[in-house]
Amino acid sequence: MARTTFAEDSPPKSEKAARQHFDLLAERKEPRFSVRDIQRLRRKGLESKPDLDPALRKLEEAELIRPASHSPGPNGGAPPRLYLVNPVVFAKG
Repeated sequence: MARTTFAEDSPPKSEKAARQHFDLLAERKEPRFSVRDIQRLRRKGLESKPDLDPALRKLEEAELIRPASHSPGPNGGAPPRLYLVNPVVFAKG
């Protein structure tokens, strides 16, 4: 019974990952990042695309990050997924 009650009250996995990502952004204080940068840190819940994409969408919806345009390099290939961080993330208080 208690297990069911606590499970219902816990936030969805995407919200937990978004919060973890927000904390990571605030900690790193970098104005931009790539998805690959985050995956290389090997933080639990932010390692794979299926975990990270919903968290990124939540942060975009909250206007805490936004995609940065970037074109592919001279050798072609897919451009990196870059994001700009809203300066409010770094504000104290």
